[in-house]
Amino acid sequence: FIYYLLVIIAISASIFREKMVWMFCSSGIFAYTTLMYLDANQHMAHMTSDFRSHLFGMWINFVGSAILISFFISRLTATLRNRERALAQAREEILKNEQLIGIGTLAASTVHSFGTPLSTIAMATDEIEVLHTDNDTLDCTTMIKTQIERCKNTMMKLTSLANHKESPYQNIMLELFIAELQEHFILMNADPMPVFNVNDAKLKSFLPGGVLLLHAIINLIDNAIQAAKTQVDITIDSSETSVDIIIED
Repeated sequence: FIYYLLVIIAISASIFREKMVWMFCSSGIFAYTTLMYLDANQHMAHMTSDFRSHLFGMWINFVGSAILISFFISRLTATLRNRERALAQAREEILKNEQLIGIGTLAASTVHSFGTPLSTIAMATDEIEVLHTDNDTLDCTTMIKTQIERCKNTMMKLTSLANHKESPYQNIMLELFIAELQEHFILMNADPMPVFNVNDAKLKSFLPGGVLLLHAIINLIDNAIQAAKTQVDITIDSSETSVDIIIED
C-alpha cells in the first residue's frame, strides 16, 4: 500500500504551489525510505540477493514516480493557472472595449440630438439682434453666439472621438489647457471659484493626454471645490521635462 503515497503527491501537485509540492514529494520519499529501513529486520529470511534487488528496485521506482509526478503535474498546473489568468485578463479587456464602444455610441447620439436645439437658439439669437439693436442686447447675443460656437466645437470633438477620427490622447498646448480649465469653471459659476496661479509655466509646451487629461483634472478640481470651506488654489508650474499641477482645498 506504499504507493498510496503517490496519490497524496499527485493531489498536492495539482492544488499547491511548486515549493509545497516538492515538500510533499520529499516527505513521501522519506516515509518510504524510513518504512523500508524499519521493516527490513522483519524479513531477514527473505533477504536473498534477488529479493534485496527487488526491494531496491521498488524504492527506485517509487522515487522516480514521485519526482516525475511532482515535476510534470506541478508544471501542468502552473500552465493552467497562467492560462486562466490570461483568459480572465482577456475577458476584462473585452468588457472594457465594449464599454468604450457603448460610450462612443452614446456620445455620437447625444451630439446628434443637441444639434437641433443649438441651431434653434442660434436662429432665435439672430432674430433678437434684428429686433433689438441696443448695445446691451447686442452684447448678450454676442455672448450667446460665442457659447453656441464653443458648444459646437466641443460636439465636433466628441464626434471625432466617437468615430475614432481623433485620438483622445492627442497632445494639448499648456496655454490652451489652462484657458479651458478657467473657462469651464467660470461658465459653471463654481463656488468657491478656483484661483489659478501659473508660475513661470512654459505655456507653449504640450501636455500628453489631451481631452482625457483635461476632464480628469476637472474632476479633481470639482472634488476640491466640494470639499473646500473657503478657497481652492490650483498652482501650475512647468520645467523642460515636467508640468506640476497642485490642487489645494
